[in-house]
Amino acid sequence: AYEMATVTEITPYDRLPQITLDGVLPVDAGGLKFSYSTEFVRFERDLRKGMFTDEDGATSPWYDTRIPGLARANGNRIHVEPGVSLPLDWSYGFIKPSVKYLYTQYDLDLDQQGKNTLLAGQEFNSSEDRSVPIFSVDSGLYFDRNTELFGNQYKQTLEPRLFYL
Repeated sequence: AYEMATVTEITPYDRLPQITLDGVLPVDAGGLKFSYSTEFVRFERDLRKGMFTDEDGATSPWYDTRIPGLARANGNRIHVEPGVSLPLDWSYGFIKPSVKYLYTQYDLDLDQQGKNTLLAGQEFNSSEDRSVPIFSVDSGLYFDRNTELFGNQYKQTLEPRLFYL
């Protein structure tokens, strides 16, 4: 037999502290726009230990004691996302090419129960990272014309847009 634990029965991660810093650098270098997004966050959950007594008086171990392997990990995450774009605008349309670099680094720790319950072939690495370059182009055109409908004058617009990521 087995038991299904619902999400509300397992202690969620706390995200404390979480520090986020986003912005655009006030530099005008030939129309280039420099942006950044950074985040530092500590993911931690205080897994409950021991037993609890339910409303019927039955005693059972906390569901947290049954969480195995990597699901017991706590750690820090640092995310850095610098970017540069060149927005070009005209009366008939726009184009905005941009380049970003996403870097995320994790520093994890795992308690002894988590290490003892790793699945076969599963390894614990206390430091993981990823690097992802991103290139995108956002572009669009503006088509306007005056039109009349039921004796009223209107301006009809059509704005097709193409976004490549």
